[in-house]
Amino acid sequence: MNGQGRWGGPQIDFGRLEEMFDDWVRTMRENRPHGSVWAQATRADRTAPREDAADGPSASEAILVDEYRDGGVHVVRAALPGIDPDQDVELTAEDGALRITVKERAQDGRDYVRRELRRSASTRTLPLPERAKPSDISATYRDGVLEIRIPLAEPPAAETTRITVTRE
Repeated sequence: MNGQGRWGGPQIDFGRLEEMFDDWVRTMRENRPHGSVWAQATRADRTAPREDAADGPSASEAILVDEYRDGGVHVVRAALPGIDPDQDVELTAEDGALRITVKERAQDGRDYVRRELRRSASTRTLPLPERAKPSDISATYRDGVLEIRIPLAEPPAAETTRITVTRE
């Protein structure tokens, strides 16, 4: 092809462009002190505080999640294709937070033309919902998706207290 796209513009390999950008970001992080403005500005997850903000994953390495309610259960679904759930993932619930940790996958020796699936270690910390019952949390892995089910305790019954008014 002559480098021209369907409508006459340049043909761009966005996957390769993202890979090059991630390499550049990694290089910039390595040459700057931890906690630099650059590291904070390029964090993949800007919505929640992270212990590892200076060394946070690039957008292509972040653990992506969906969260929703299913009756009395809070459900977290994390996209983790290609992992072995028995060896590569650790889930913990502590101090009001759910932590998903994925270990780095070993190199498989293939000569890749394109490589976009996660291969590096990553951690995602999410706040547990109010009324979460950490001891009853369960998780299953199917078709590349880790589903975490967090049962919620019943809300406390509204209690009415009669207050006596006294005359002064």
